[in-house]
Amino acid sequence: MWSNTKFEFEKSRGVLQLKTNRVNDTWTLIISMTKPVLNYFPLRGRGEVIRLILHYKNIEYDEVVTDYAAMKANKDDFPFGQVPHFTDSNGFGLVQSNAIIRHLARTYNLYGASNVEHAQVDVVLDSVEDMRQKYIRLIYQDRLSDAGKEEYARNLPAVLEPFEHLLTKNGGRSFVGSSFTVADFAVFDILDLHMRIMPDIIAQFPALSALHQAIAADPNVAAYLKSDKRQSKINGNSLGWAVAVSASLCTSKQYNVVKST
Repeated sequence: MWSNTKFEFEKSRGVLQLKTNRVNDTWTLIISMTKPVLNYFPLRGRGEVIRLILHYKNIEYDEVVTDYAAMKANKDDFPFGQVPHFTDSNGFGLVQSNAIIRHLARTYNLYGASNVEHAQVDVVLDSVEDMRQKYIRLIYQDRLSDAGKEEYARNLPAVLEPFEHLLTKNGGRSFVGSSFTVADFAVFDILDLHMRIMPDIIAQFPALSALHQAIAADPNVAAYLKSDKRQSKINGNSLGWAVAVSASLCTSKQYNVVKST
């Protein structure tokens, strides 16, 4: 019946049409083909890990600049009055940056290969969140004051050492398994933030520094980092861009790192 039939696919606006060379033979299959949408402020902030993952996987997406008044008024799309908000290619929308990251991990196979590896990814993600909370206090409460930076720099090696240990223990290529997961992109972002204010301290951790370099060298990620798609503003108060503590402070003996074994 179909031996001499030719098929042609046409895709447009979420509609996939299957056409044949038989008269009046057109079948239409309605599927979701929409691009994902990230709704966030025009800065890196909590949207950056999401962007890194999408670019790494070469996923085309649209980005909408958040309207603050609309965000506060729309309780359906923004139930907690916060962004980022992400809508995936199936039209499913959700909020909370770490929930979005885990949703992307499951969607794009960046969550490890087993329940054990899922849990290991979660350990790193939650540890990055702990570190991010310390960074947020430095940026928004201490406003990168000299006293705030000095205390932060004194404690930073102890915060980084467990990450260095976990990464080295797994061979140095990635935190979980043998390929990148969302955990690696979360660590990349938090390292990138600190390289702008305390680069000499980050340099004391060779495995973490190498991971940062490896992700930055990925062709898709490298293209994003160099493009105008990457927001130039890092934080909401414009702090955190190349305001480094002194090299003498970073390299003093009190910041020596005990290397992982």
